[in-house]
Order: sequence, then C-alpha cells, then structure tokens
Amino acid sequence: MKTQFSPRLTVLPMIARVSLALCIALGVLGTPALPARADGWIIEYPDFLDFDWFTNRGFALDASNRPHFVYGKSRLFYTYYDGSAWQYEIADQTMEVGSHAALDLAGNYPHISYYDIKNGNLKYAYKDGTGWHVETVDSAGDVGKYTSIALDGSNRPHISYFDVTRNKIKYAYKDAAGWHVQTVDDAHNQCYATSIALDSSGLPHISYCDSSGMVLKYARKVAAGYWTADGLPSTVGGMWSSIALDSNNNPHISHYDLFNYDLKYTYKDGSGWHSETPDSLSGYSDTTGKYTSIALDSSGYPHISSQGWTLRVLRYAYKDASGWHAETANSNMPSGTSIALDTNNRPHIGSSPVDEIWYSYKNGTWTNQVVDEFVGRGEYCSLALGSAHISYYEGHADSGGNLRYAYRDASGWRPETVEKGGNVGRYSSLALAGNGYPHIGYSEFSTAPIPAPLGIKYAYKDVSGWHIESVESCECLSKVSRFVNS
Repeated sequence: MKTQFSPRLTVLPMIARVSLALCIALGVLGTPALPARADGWIIEYPDFLDFDWFTNRGFALDASNRPHFVYGKSRLFYTYYDGSAWQYEIADQTMEVGSHAALDLAGNYPHISYYDIKNGNLKYAYKDGTGWHVETVDSAGDVGKYTSIALDGSNRPHISYFDVTRNKIKYAYKDAAGWHVQTVDDAHNQCYATSIALDSSGLPHISYCDSSGMVLKYARKVAAGYWTADGLPSTVGGMWSSIALDSNNNPHISHYDLFNYDLKYTYKDGSGWHSETPDSLSGYSDTTGKYTSIALDSSGYPHISSQGWTLRVLRYAYKDASGWHAETANSNMPSGTSIALDTNNRPHIGSSPVDEIWYSYKNGTWTNQVVDEFVGRGEYCSLALGSAHISYYEGHADSGGNLRYAYRDASGWRPETVEKGGNVGRYSSLALAGNGYPHIGYSEFSTAPIPAPLGIKYAYKDVSGWHIESVESCECLSKVSRFVNS
C-alpha cells in the first residue's frame, strides 16, 4: 500500500489539479502573456509528469541526511525534502529533457547531468544562490544517454556518458576555461549505464558495459587525456554497473551478470580483482541484480540496491564482517535504483516502479514513500475547493464516455453531464473562476477500433449554461493535467 505524504501526490485527488494552459488563461500563475493563436488561444504543450531511465545516481542525501531526487523526460524535475515538506522544482523548463538524469550535491545545491531527447544532447543544470542555470555540454551527434556525474573538490562537474552516434564512452569535465570532452573508449558497442567516481586526486574512474559481449569494463584516467583500462575477467557480465572508490582509491563495482542471472560485486585490492555474488536465490533464474547502485559505508563495506525481477521487488544487499546479507526493501519492482548511506551507515534508496518515484529508507524496518507519480491513476478526475467541485470521466476508456461535473452545496452533491457522446472527458483538469464558475480542460478520443487521441477541449459554465470549445487537434496522447501547488 502506498504511503501518501505530500498534498501534491494523489491516487484519489485531494487538491486542485489545474492544467498549465488553463492556469495561464485564467491568470492563476501570473505568467507573462504569450503569442496568441488567431482564435485567441495560447497553445502550450501540457507537462507530462513522466520519466525515463532513473539512474543509479538519480538520488542523493545531503549533509543533513535529507533526500534529493532528479528525474524526467518531458522536463527535468528536481525534488527534495527540506526537513518539513517535500519541495518540487523544474530544473529545466525545456520540453523533452530530463531522462538519464544523474545528481551530485555541493552542500545542498544540486548539480545534474541529463539527456536532451529532442536534440540528442548532453546537458548540465545546477542551482546556486541566484537560481537555476542550464548548459549544453556536448551536441556532437546523439550524445548524453546513461549519464553519471561527480563533483571534484572545487565543485566542478565530471560526467560520463554514451555517444550513440559513434558508439563511444565519453567523459566531459568543466574547469575555469569551460567544458572539455574526451573519448574514454572508442571500441564499438559500448553502452548501458555508465558510472563515474573521482579519486583523491580528482581523477575519474568509470565503469560501463561492452554490449557486444555484455561484459563489465572499467577505465581510469591516469594523466591528461590518457585513459587506461585495468584487465577485468572477460567472463564477468557488466550490465547496469555502479562504481564507488574506497579510501585507497580502489574500485568497487556492482553490476548485473547476464550470464548467470545474478547480482555481482567486483572489486580490486592489492592482490587484484575479485568477484562475489551478494544476492542469489536458489531455484530462481534472472532473479536479481538489474539496475544496481552501490555505496560504501565508513568501514569500506558495500551496500547495493537492485531489481529483483522474478520476485518483482526492490532488493538490498550489504556486507559486514560476517558476510553478505540480502533482503527486500520494497515490494514494488523498480526499473531504476539509486542508493545512498546516511551518517549512521543506514541505507536510503530511490527507485522507479512504473510511473512512480519511490523513497525507501531503513531504520530498523523499511519505510517506503511515494515521492512523485505520473498522472495515471487519478488522471480522469480533478478537484477544486470552493466548496467541493469535481470533474471526472464517466464510461469506459475503450468504448467511450462522457465528461461529468459535480459540486457540493448544503443539499449535497449535484452531478451533471458537461459533454456526452463519443469519447470525451479523459484527463480532465478543473479550475474555478473568481465568480465560482467551473472551467475544465480535457481530452477527446476516438472509440474504435482502438481509442486514439483527437484533441484537447475546453468547457466552461456561466449563467446561461455550459459552453464547449476545441482548443487543439493532436495525433499524440496529450495529458491536460499537471499538479500545481496552490
């Protein structure tokens, strides 16, 4: 069962859900006027609160052990807990950015590497006392997937990522002169999650996967522009790797072994490379180890989060003096995990089950909370408070339905049909004008043979009744709703 802890998060809506377009039209947000269409409509693409590739560095703890998240696809979202409430910000307002986002913190200020889906660029955003700043790091082809970021002692960013166009692992860093980009490995078929860590000299160490053989690879920079790879066993599967360095600058890597369907932990010490299996459940195949993330505690012991595929859960494995221990942290199966340890070596994990961002932490027992979710489970209705006013969808998404509206007065609930016929009313969003009359944005779909989006519509009521207008036709699924804190 979900733990609901923010008024912005709903399964049954609890707060006014107002589309960005309607907020602008009704003057709710006070946004400067935008160029209008000939018929008077200002068109903006609604904000899809969805995400893609929640990475092994998508979550971090600050010095006060407070969680911070980055994720996105439609835009780049940044969410953090300030000690009393969750705060939600859009770090990059550009559409179609934010997937493959990775995070590091300078004090409480976030630094984020991420992928621009639309333009195929690597981007970097950071926040300081003056606000958010966004930069394009690499735009030479389709670049920027599978990012990972680390800050050096001067809080300058170092980023590992994949160049799809050239099939290369690349590395970018920023200094006083600006951005510098280097090729780490120019062999073909390099892909799957990169992970970066900086040693005590500020030099980068990167783990990644050679997709041609699905083997783990590791590279470190030993001089300006010169990279070397320490010879890992070629039989070690390396998908979804995550790297951490110990106090001696030795690498510790968690990864998924596709050959044996297990979570693997590979590390180096004075005698060479070693590989262990932290979490393998007898009798299951493809059981655990996907989407790994690793952190080392104050004694140098590894703690690893990963996906348990067959059991469809979030798994947590850790090592101590007695050996390996593994347990289920969350019963929802993630498609991405990111782990951090607090100052007491307790695990905190960010994860991404379908359409949701979760925060799990252990203090004796596991606590699991929803941080953010795609508008998929409450998207057919919207609530505004005046007394109470609700817009909602009546019918079945495949066979068609109607847009309904209800409000409550002293006599009880008073429902009515706003528009009927066809397939109208999905993804509605409701706002009340100053005079109390409702204004609703919603989607219209075809009904056969497979429901397809036809456009965005707008309905409003005045003393003479309901009025309906078509806002925009579309050939793509447009979500009208966006949570807006009142």
